[in-house]
Amino acid sequence: MVNIEFLDLSEELVFDPTEWIGKGREVPQDSSKIPHAFHNYCAQLLAVPDEFKEIHYPSDILRVQDFLLYTLPEESHSLVHVDVKTFFQPLPANVDVESLRKRQLLPESMVQKLFRATYQAILDGMTSIEDPMYPGSRFPLWIITYFQEMHQMTAIQSAWRKGIEWLNAQALERVPNASIAQRYAKYIRWNEETKISGASTHSATNNFATFLASNTLMSSSLVDMMFSHLNDQVERDETVEGIVIVETLRFMHEISKAQTAEYYNRPSSPFLRRLEERIDSGQQEVLIFPAYLEAQKHWLTFKIDFEAREISYGDSLAHKGMPQPKAMIQKIQLWLKKRFRGPFKDLGDAMEHGQQDDYTDCGIVSANSAANEIFHDCPLWTPERKVAERIEWFIALCKAHVTDVNLDVRRIPYIVDFEPAPYSSFPPLSDFNPSVTNNVDQMDLDRPGNPDWMAQITPENPDSIVQEPRHSNPGVSDISVVDMELNSRATTHTIGEMLMSDQSKGRKRPLEETKPNNIQVDSQSAVTSVQVGNRIVRQRTTIPSRPLGQSKNAIWERARNEKYWSSQLVSDPQALARFSEKILELDKYAVIYDSRSVRHMKCGKICRMGSPYTIGNFRSHVNNCSGPPKSKKLSGGGMLPINHLFQVQSKGTVSKLPSLPCPGLEESKYEGVQRYLDRTGALGGGAHSVTVIAKELYGKKYESLSSARKKQVKVAQKHDWQWTNDHRNGRVYSIKCTKSAASLSALSLNREDQDSSDPQPCQNCRSLLSGKKFQNALRITRPPDHLYKYVNLEYRNHALAGIFGRCVGLRELIESDDSQKSPMIKYVKGVMSGKYPSNDFFGSLVQVLVLKREKEDRGVGMQGFKYPDSLVEWAHILFTHSRQAYLAVQEFLPLPQARTLEYTHHFLFYNVSFSSTFTRIQRAKQPRFPLGIEPRTFELVAAALKQLDYNGPVALGCDDTKLLAAFRPYFDTTKGAWFILGNVGKPYQLIDYEEFHSVVQSNKLEKGTKLRLFTLQVPVHKVPTIIVAALSIPETLTADDLLGYTLAIVNGFLERGIKVSSYASDGSNTERKSQRLLEQKASKQVTKHITHGGGSGSIAITLRFYGTQPIAIIQDPKHLLKTFRNNLFSGARLLTFPNDVALFSQVRAMSLADDSPIYTRDVDKADRQDDSAATRLFSGDSLLWLIEHHPDHLALITYLFVMGELIDAYQSRSLPLVTRVQMVLRAHYFIELWERFLDISEYPKAKHFVSPQCADITRTLIHGFMQVIYIYRDHCHPSQPMLPWLLSTEMVEHVFGICRQIVKDFTMLDFQYMIPKLFVRMRGLLLSSRNSNGKARASGYNHTYADIRGLDLAALSIYPSDEDIDIASKRAYGEAESLFASLGVAATELETSTSKLPGIKSWYSDSNYDNTSDSESDFDSEHAGDEEPNYQEVLDMLEDSDLSRDGEAIIQRYRMASVALSVEDRRNISILPELSEDSLVEAFSDDAAHILNTCSFDVSSLPPLVIDEPENPFNSADPSSIDLSELAQLRFKHQTKQAETGVRTSKIRQTTTLQPHVETKELTDRQKLLRTTIDAIKESGEKGVGTGVERLLRWTSRQPAPGGRDGEIDGAVAPRLATGNAENAAVNAQANATRLLKRRMDIMKKHNLPDVLGNAQITPLRPLRVAEWSSGAGYGLMLSAKQQLVLCKVLAIYSKPAGTSGRHGSVTDSSNICAVSNIAVQVFEHRLGSQFRSPVQPFLVKRFDFISSATFLSVLSEAPTAVEGGWKISAGDWAFYKLLADKKGKIIEAVKALQKSTRGKNAEVDSID
Repeated sequence: MVNIEFLDLSEELVFDPTEWIGKGREVPQDSSKIPHAFHNYCAQLLAVPDEFKEIHYPSDILRVQDFLLYTLPEESHSLVHVDVKTFFQPLPANVDVESLRKRQLLPESMVQKLFRATYQAILDGMTSIEDPMYPGSRFPLWIITYFQEMHQMTAIQSAWRKGIEWLNAQALERVPNASIAQRYAKYIRWNEETKISGASTHSATNNFATFLASNTLMSSSLVDMMFSHLNDQVERDETVEGIVIVETLRFMHEISKAQTAEYYNRPSSPFLRRLEERIDSGQQEVLIFPAYLEAQKHWLTFKIDFEAREISYGDSLAHKGMPQPKAMIQKIQLWLKKRFRGPFKDLGDAMEHGQQDDYTDCGIVSANSAANEIFHDCPLWTPERKVAERIEWFIALCKAHVTDVNLDVRRIPYIVDFEPAPYSSFPPLSDFNPSVTNNVDQMDLDRPGNPDWMAQITPENPDSIVQEPRHSNPGVSDISVVDMELNSRATTHTIGEMLMSDQSKGRKRPLEETKPNNIQVDSQSAVTSVQVGNRIVRQRTTIPSRPLGQSKNAIWERARNEKYWSSQLVSDPQALARFSEKILELDKYAVIYDSRSVRHMKCGKICRMGSPYTIGNFRSHVNNCSGPPKSKKLSGGGMLPINHLFQVQSKGTVSKLPSLPCPGLEESKYEGVQRYLDRTGALGGGAHSVTVIAKELYGKKYESLSSARKKQVKVAQKHDWQWTNDHRNGRVYSIKCTKSAASLSALSLNREDQDSSDPQPCQNCRSLLSGKKFQNALRITRPPDHLYKYVNLEYRNHALAGIFGRCVGLRELIESDDSQKSPMIKYVKGVMSGKYPSNDFFGSLVQVLVLKREKEDRGVGMQGFKYPDSLVEWAHILFTHSRQAYLAVQEFLPLPQARTLEYTHHFLFYNVSFSSTFTRIQRAKQPRFPLGIEPRTFELVAAALKQLDYNGPVALGCDDTKLLAAFRPYFDTTKGAWFILGNVGKPYQLIDYEEFHSVVQSNKLEKGTKLRLFTLQVPVHKVPTIIVAALSIPETLTADDLLGYTLAIVNGFLERGIKVSSYASDGSNTERKSQRLLEQKASKQVTKHITHGGGSGSIAITLRFYGTQPIAIIQDPKHLLKTFRNNLFSGARLLTFPNDVALFSQVRAMSLADDSPIYTRDVDKADRQDDSAATRLFSGDSLLWLIEHHPDHLALITYLFVMGELIDAYQSRSLPLVTRVQMVLRAHYFIELWERFLDISEYPKAKHFVSPQCADITRTLIHGFMQVIYIYRDHCHPSQPMLPWLLSTEMVEHVFGICRQIVKDFTMLDFQYMIPKLFVRMRGLLLSSRNSNGKARASGYNHTYADIRGLDLAALSIYPSDEDIDIASKRAYGEAESLFASLGVAATELETSTSKLPGIKSWYSDSNYDNTSDSESDFDSEHAGDEEPNYQEVLDMLEDSDLSRDGEAIIQRYRMASVALSVEDRRNISILPELSEDSLVEAFSDDAAHILNTCSFDVSSLPPLVIDEPENPFNSADPSSIDLSELAQLRFKHQTKQAETGVRTSKIRQTTTLQPHVETKELTDRQKLLRTTIDAIKESGEKGVGTGVERLLRWTSRQPAPGGRDGEIDGAVAPRLATGNAENAAVNAQANATRLLKRRMDIMKKHNLPDVLGNAQITPLRPLRVAEWSSGAGYGLMLSAKQQLVLCKVLAIYSKPAGTSGRHGSVTDSSNICAVSNIAVQVFEHRLGSQFRSPVQPFLVKRFDFISSATFLSVLSEAPTAVEGGWKISAGDWAFYKLLADKKGKIIEAVKALQKSTRGKNAEVDSID
């Protein structure tokens, strides 16, 4: 409930409203500065009257089952609303508050805004709230509090209802105690205040409902209650009482206040002081408390062991990479340091705890970890027990609450008989260790996980609640501890282990507490040990008194010693290492002989331990030792005499040390030593750096020292070594090595059977192993050999190298000065150093030339000569490009014949790769990528999925890209034959290699101009895309042709059990038609129905099955986002809404603002394929900018919001799936309402709606998303997360992008070679943390599918039920309804209209569009504006052409240049890394583990479904009164990180002119080469090349006309266009406009109309303008579609250059009416006299039209004036209007003539798509 706080009620507050109200005062921003009197006055006004609550509020003590039957007001699901300031009225309330029950609740977010504005409204004199939906109805101000409390009740009721349903499901599954929990959930009071331990001030029983779900995170209040409950059990349990303190979150809250150590210089807070006193008293040894990681939303459990001086914690998500709580540990250490002489040892995640398989049960697991640490019989949390744990905690807190209420005489007791919970299925203690035999005292078992968790509650007998029964555990008997080994987890102590520690370490306790081990302890407070699993747990228990020496500790020590003396004790290296570490902490110079004998260096005495590996005796000796006796101090004190090494010791005393040399740290025995010695050339290490030594010796940096001083520093560094390296023998010695060592097995016992030939390193050498510097040296890995040339010169022993060189006779080659200058010697050195591989091209060429000369000298031919591989490869490329060039080169170089190429090249293609020169290396032994679609295509994919160990759903994607049309020979080793790649259809098989040129020249093959690529994506992040098949296709393929390819792929996968769940392709007409054909091929259809949010009918979602596998048909969402943007920018349509239109000019104005979130380049000369620009436009920043600067642009704001939300339903990385469903359905309903409005208002959708292509893609995405939801939910594993952004074609486009980075213009053969390499490149990009540049401009595709910032797999793994989808549908409809109402028409008006409404499918049908209208494509081609000429086609045409000698010489040079480009392309492909077979298996193994971890969620424990709470709109015609801020907030919440970071940074614009920023794309190397070739041919004056070549030359010389603008812009002369084609286009456009203007004048004259209509009264001094200038030129007279003469207001002007490729460009003005293509206008019909108004139509909204220049008759001479209900034109314009009205018939005829002239046979009409 909302708690109204009355401040300082103890003071006598006086508030005089006359001094405050209506005096212009403002409420302070700082709430603490609000006067208490005024605060209390407001609180009184906002308090709901008690009498109202008694009637209309459910009682807090109502039982849950009754509360669920209580009817609460319905919530509104609106998104927009009027400004909250308009709610407040200065008039008194006038409506009966009883009517509140009949009205919807205002949205919660709007209620909060009202509450924040209330104080200021009261100061302003407001006394009531008016509901805008019911004008004139006013309520008291306390209605705001009523709304808040109703929202809270609604949320609580929903939580209890879902909890009851969850419990019912668990009861059906027979979960233990579920039936008892059901009774509590039904009969507990729904909102009763609870005062149990840990409960906060306003805690109530509604908090308990949080336990009744598998996916809710525990609140801080509940965690406090759970830990307080554990503390209550500790206080009642004699076994741990007085040892353990369990605290709540308050502890971390208190110590977190300390920012520095100085904080603790003052006294502690009362809470901390009491806690510190309890610890200082020595009674409590362990503190356990919870902690919360705010950023990760994660609970931990901490334990501070004051006995062992250690800190540990339990993190149930540590195995999933949860970061360490370093900040918390620092706070704890700060407190310990200042209060308990810390810091303590940090053990990290050392507490035992369960491991979560979800992200919500951490609160439960943290409490369980604490209980397990305290009570040994509490089992650890496991995923299998998560439901039972929640139920048990729910029962425990409910029971505690009932007990507390029944004991409070002031409260109404519970009279319900809650039955006792049955025993849990936990095994008794003896089941953990059957050998345990001991009598354990009865313990209180009222705690989670205990067999008697729920004691019976008998309300009739309150005493039975106080005296809770204790149950003994009969399975526990006497415990034998004689054979217990030391716990291997020596660094971690359980509670029981605290009781066996020798003494307090550093605690503020008197030394008298330390007791010898053989002292009999009091039988009433004795401590026993119990072994549970691998733990030793201790507890207090009643033990009968025993004779002295018969304690368990004494028995255990005697048994260990007997084994020691009888040589039966097995040595434990780990225990010995820990023993040595602890001894050296006490005396770093101590000599450790064995596990019982240690020599104290200070006094020289040898101390014998009480038992092996214990240090108590040695610690006592060190604490009390005063040094050697006086008689020995002069003779060396504690030093051993030299003859001690040769003394013979008797059995039982310290044995003599063998006189064996110290072996040092041998590389064969100590891990890392061999790697270290193999890596470094240093002779020693461990010294300080030269920088440190130079600073100490000379106070300067090492670099600034002289050479002499640097040598001194080097000498000092050598003296500072801690160890030396013996590379020859593979050993490392300490500088302080004692030179002798003894075998541990021979120490102290002097046994004859010991092997004395195995000496151990001396203590000083062994101490290196624990040194940080040595450990760091061991960890460094050995670098690759080629990097050793960068090794510091200090570590290169030149003297030894010189001696070695003299030994092997290389001195002259190495040291000769002349040899250093010889190119050949440099080449030889390069070969020796690995710079030139043995098969490099230069070496191969030299080899062939030498051998050829030798053969000629001997008179032998070249038959049988084996050409080097690299030379054959180069020859093959040359031969493929041009036979003439090959023959010409063959005259000078010994190149093989064509037949030789056939036999050698097929091997070469699989065993040769290129580096800086051509290099032959063995590739991975894996099959090449299959050609086309064949059985091996699917076998390879199946094998890849098998290696990934993945059998879940996969996403199939397909897309096309431009291909360099060229034929290339290719040898397929799997088929043993040559093929031609690059032709349309199946690869053509050749008879032999020489047939290649004849087939190419025969023209019987068609070159493929596009590459069609199929890919398969495992829908898990960081898993590379699998390339399925690649096909070479032409531009002219039909939908049926594409369907054949798709069916072959789909059927091939389904036959092999590969679960294709979705198929995505691009949005072209052919692709979309192919998808519809694929849908018709389904073998079965299943229809899912979503209840329509409007209450009538349903939305049918059809699932299409192919065999048994359902497949969703979807489109690329980022492609649709660009389509939405292009539709907005298009001048071929006007996006029309009831009272507003969305215009390109509005976006352009935003781009020109200094603080604009978008770039000017995003608008001017816009790249229609620019992903980043589209993302910026639909971002939250753009929406917020429009709301703040132009709230009147309602159509644009709404359009950007709805369409941006639809795309982010796919693209967001964190939103819950049910929220995405709501966003998708919101778009569905909004477009449905939009289309209904256009139909009823008789707007032609071809002009006023999105394009057919856009509508069809939208439909596919909406239905496709819902199809995927149903498929993943009902036909996939429940733990499979749904990552919708991976279901698109973006991965296919990324493959194309990577290929173009390698080879800009690639052939089919190039792509075939690149395929094996792409896996490495794509996997590297996926695994890297780099994200694409969101701020890129005109960058085309921007691939973001690998961006996983903000990824929430938990939210993506919760699938909404049908009920959840229906709820989301209702809310989505409410949101869409409110959005459309804000535009001027309510949904109820559309539903009640008598017009016949078309079905929703109609807005996907192309038949609804007038295809004769002027429209344009939504997209440019993939490389629009970059029409790259086919250079290979030019060469083929020139190959057999008759050229002069000079011309042939020129062309020959360019042939060789083309060969060089191909060689470079092949090299770029070959140098790409390709994984070996082992590396590939390892990569697949890593990916398989990642997939398993990603898909291993337990759905029952994922976060709850959260449906975003929407806002409430109010229908208002005044845009300034509408609050749109919530739209921006939702966009910020839902948008991707790419959108968040990709907006433009604010900067001051240097100029305000409209000069567009033009970015030109750099030509590719082939384009440059082609143009140079053409220029050379022109210069040579060659003729007769052939008509085909001539046409090609003319075609490649043409540049697309950019179009231009005429007239003035912003009152300034239009900027001058660039010379060349741009200038020519402007000239052509001007000429065309002049021609059309003359025709218009002739037609007007022919029909006897006024001459001024010829140019619509437009002049250069008064051009046609947009109406923003308040000029008559922004208004005009026009002929409407109904052939009425009407007034119009110009909203936007578009101009289209001549030609079919021209697009409608937005302009600000025009001095020629015929230079205008389309005009967006608002229409006003004649009303009375000179007044005009909006036309009468089904809705009282504005009327818009999108007209051609032919129907625009004339501009006005003066701007009209606004009058009530419309506009009034000037007298002159009124007279002109009447003149035209008299000639209306002739005007109609003239307009028809003008329109007819543009619809002839040669009409320039754009295609829609």
